[in-house]
Amino acid sequence: MNIQKITSIKQHIYTKDFVSREKIAQRKTPQRTLNTKIKDRDFSSAIKSSMRNMENVLSCLNLSFKNTIENKIMVLCDSLKFQTSLKKISITFGSKERNFDFSKNIIKTLKELKLLTSLSIDLTRCSITDSEIKALSSNFKNLGKLKDFSLILIQNDELTDDGIKFLCNNLKCLERLNDLSLEIVLGRNITRNGVKYLNDTFKHFERLNSLYIDFLCSHGVADMGILSLSNLKCLKELTKLSMNLAFLKITDMGIEILCNYIKPLKKISNLSLNISNCSDITTNGYKTLNKICCRLDNIKKLLLDFSENPNVTDEVIKDLSNNLKYLKELKDFSLYLGDSCLTDSGLNFLSSRLKKIEKLTHLDLLIVGCHEITNSGIIILSGDLYSCENLINLKLQINHNSQVKKEAFKILFDYLNVFKSLRSLTVIIYSCELKGMGELRFNENLENLSLDFQDSEMTKLERHRLIEKARSLARLKNLYLDLDGHERITLQDMPQYKK
Repeated sequence: MNIQKITSIKQHIYTKDFVSREKIAQRKTPQRTLNTKIKDRDFSSAIKSSMRNMENVLSCLNLSFKNTIENKIMVLCDSLKFQTSLKKISITFGSKERNFDFSKNIIKTLKELKLLTSLSIDLTRCSITDSEIKALSSNFKNLGKLKDFSLILIQNDELTDDGIKFLCNNLKCLERLNDLSLEIVLGRNITRNGVKYLNDTFKHFERLNSLYIDFLCSHGVADMGILSLSNLKCLKELTKLSMNLAFLKITDMGIEILCNYIKPLKKISNLSLNISNCSDITTNGYKTLNKICCRLDNIKKLLLDFSENPNVTDEVIKDLSNNLKYLKELKDFSLYLGDSCLTDSGLNFLSSRLKKIEKLTHLDLLIVGCHEITNSGIIILSGDLYSCENLINLKLQINHNSQVKKEAFKILFDYLNVFKSLRSLTVIIYSCELKGMGELRFNENLENLSLDFQDSEMTKLERHRLIEKARSLARLKNLYLDLDGHERITLQDMPQYKK
């Protein structure tokens, strides 16, 4: 599997959304929010000036560091001490530099902010070692007054079981939080022992609200690693669960164990499971997963990634489709079936069930590399989508399929053009001959439009016709067009194309 395709599929999984569940308390002084990307050469004067102007009125602070240089952190800490009204802080560290001593200074400063109740630390682009995570987490004991806490650790490929042990032991001091959001990538070096350390932490967080675990191709995690997550079933307050199990050597037994842990979590409303490239899972394993996922009564948002597995056949998708009827509250559904064995039969059975989900407003369907899908399958899909009366946001990805011709896509857009409820549309089509598609029309109700046509053989004239039609949409707020790499247009970046 090529790396570009992996990135395309996984980009949906790594979407981060920290949302505070606690409303900021009423206050007599005006509430102010400061959003700052810290990358100025004259950092000291910039941050001091901003902070001084907001003194005693600043309630929410969002900081994004381009470089984590220690002298900048010291200036920030000195300025923060005087922001006595701060209640919520979100910090993103964007550097890969190895300097995590700043954690001590920042968290010690936060201790002085008596009103602070919400903190988010995003280390998404930082590669952290065991000693660095120890330095960071050892200061968690100073955060006892927090009500909301989000820790995001992504791409930390250098962590070992020892690092996970340090982190988990120090997380226990936050067990009184009302709302804890934890996002962690275990990395390739993590074994079953690391999973056990994480599992031991769960019993201290019965009120855990949001959990994201990414095993990142952990070579030491298979069925027995999943078995070690037994305390997952104790997180009865969990409303959001996201797990990336891609490339793991898990079998039907591992899936059955995971399902038994998820089954008691009745409050989950947002569930995301990536089991792409898990070739040891058979039809029976997928059917077990389908059943459990669709028996969680409160599910409003569901993402399933079944890509890159030859065992994902029409039988699996028809079984999933039949189980969708139990999700009465489902509003947002994403299904990724890239390079699976899906045919027209399975696709159209799925679409016939989707149109019966009354509350469905968002649909994201990826059928990249499903070579058995033909014109007929796309045309029937188009008609069924039109029958989804409440659909607001639609995303379709269809790549590398010589059997689907431009006639099917024209019919697809003809249906979408008369779709009254549709407000956002994304269509990605690679390696399909689309010559003549310059005559496409677009739904006049669209507010967001994204088209990505690659290797389409459209002429320059056709591309420009398509651009003119898109930019003429009266309600359009966001536009992105990438036509064979020749024309990349956005309303924001290309003012000459604005209406």
